[in-house]
Amino acid sequence: MYCSKTTITLQNLEKNEINKLQLQVNEITQDFNMVKRDLLFIQSLASSTKLFNCNKGRETNTLKEDIYKFIEHQEIYSQIKILNNNGLELIKCNYNNNTLPSFVPDSLLVDKSHRYYYQEMKSLDIGDLYFSKFDLNIENKKIEIPFNQVLRAGCKISNCIGETTGYLILNYQGNDLVKRIKDLNINSPSNIHLLDPDGYFLISPNIENNWGFMFDDKKDNTYAHIYPNAWKDIKVANNGQIINKYGIFTFNTLNFRNINSKTTNEINYFSTDEYWKVVSFVPALKLEALKKEILTAYFQPVILLVLLALFTSFILAYYRSKNIEYNQKIQCINKDLQIANHELENLDNIKNDFLAIISHEINTPLNGILGFTNVLKDELKSSELIDFVKLLEESANRLLSFSKLSLRITELRTQKDSFIKKPILLNQVLGLCSLKLSSKLNDKKIHLNIEDSPENFTIQGDPTLILYSLEKIIKNAIQHSNENSSIDVKLSTQNHQIICKVIDEGEGFSEYALNNLFKLFASDKEKTDKNKGLELALIKLIMEVHNADIKITNNPDKGATVTLIFNI
Repeated sequence: MYCSKTTITLQNLEKNEINKLQLQVNEITQDFNMVKRDLLFIQSLASSTKLFNCNKGRETNTLKEDIYKFIEHQEIYSQIKILNNNGLELIKCNYNNNTLPSFVPDSLLVDKSHRYYYQEMKSLDIGDLYFSKFDLNIENKKIEIPFNQVLRAGCKISNCIGETTGYLILNYQGNDLVKRIKDLNINSPSNIHLLDPDGYFLISPNIENNWGFMFDDKKDNTYAHIYPNAWKDIKVANNGQIINKYGIFTFNTLNFRNINSKTTNEINYFSTDEYWKVVSFVPALKLEALKKEILTAYFQPVILLVLLALFTSFILAYYRSKNIEYNQKIQCINKDLQIANHELENLDNIKNDFLAIISHEINTPLNGILGFTNVLKDELKSSELIDFVKLLEESANRLLSFSKLSLRITELRTQKDSFIKKPILLNQVLGLCSLKLSSKLNDKKIHLNIEDSPENFTIQGDPTLILYSLEKIIKNAIQHSNENSSIDVKLSTQNHQIICKVIDEGEGFSEYALNNLFKLFASDKEKTDKNKGLELALIKLIMEVHNADIKITNNPDKGATVTLIFNI
């Protein structure tokens, strides 16, 4: 029975390793197809910009705004950069999940002509796509610390007459992909390895083994050196399973051309590594431990039954007299627990349904609408139709912003433990607000005065929510201000608090409006602030989860003042 059970268990393990490995290969394939779509999208935006298209098309600042929104929304790229024909950086936008996206100043842009991926991309034809090694990012000719594993996807940018005018490169950060691959390996005795054609580790449980080709003292950290017999078969076969004295090796091959050519035959793909090997390795020690567990499982029931019989005989006489009393108490407790559990399940289902509706039924269609409005603006020639498209885009952007904010607020109110505070520099956030609202300020000829101060005003919170709050407050001030007026923004500290004031010269608020500004639903006898009440109510909620406060008052002469108070 033991031998039969052991054989069946090992056979199931071998089958499970094959199925699990295929899921991990599918995860990688899915990400590569997504990177390809993103690369073609940004290429189309750059090719329609004056800088790269015979001085015809959109302005460079518009391209930067598109890149800013794109990299912030996707959250999987650590860097997007565009090089000129000589390898010099023209545009570089950096992003990580802890800060807002930022463009590198022109004075700090560097020459990348010495990097291998630029040299390899030079030989591409226009329309070809390129994938680099999945290696560590290098800045200023040094490996970036802490390690940042990236895959660079690139293509050429061409002008209206088909000439190459630049090189587009997306730095895909692999942290999320690595996490998802490892999550698929939970509760498995195997170790997952991602290898390049030379057998160097790109992903492994021991980070010291990774990226040996980039370090002089790790050149021997290869599969050929550690598992030479297994590597001989893995290198030449497309997929399979090897069982030897070291353990079980289950492997598959990821070929870049095969991955991408399934969607179109009109694009050629080139990569530094022609293929990767995905290997799931179950060490011999874990196999032996598994056999011991099976053996132990056959003896444990007998011992447990004997002990259980003795223990049951001993306590049965003592607890028999109290059995009825205990049963009654247990029934009452179970009933209360069932009621409480049912209520919690209902609340959890309501929350999950709401989050699913917001995420899928609103965000997904709106992203599609926004994508096509950009295409329509470039294609339409009628100014009247372009105005309609811009109005559609503005409405869709506002609804998309609201849905995302509603989703975030719901998460904060139902999952407060997941709210992670990060340092936020208010001076920088106000600068971003000024940049994003510059067109609206120029339309009404309003001057935004942000008080210049050498002091850095730093708070703890969610950067996206704080940016949203300040942007909406200043945007409302612009809406309610007259032309050729001014809006003042002042920062100060007082009693361990940072105070931010936004002062406008508009009409101010009525007494009824002041009393109902932060209510989600007010009586219909008077609109509080021309349909902006819901935004202010959401800003109020944002301040509450940041342990902050918002106050709105009318100025003595004209206009109103919005005051945000953050506890340090």
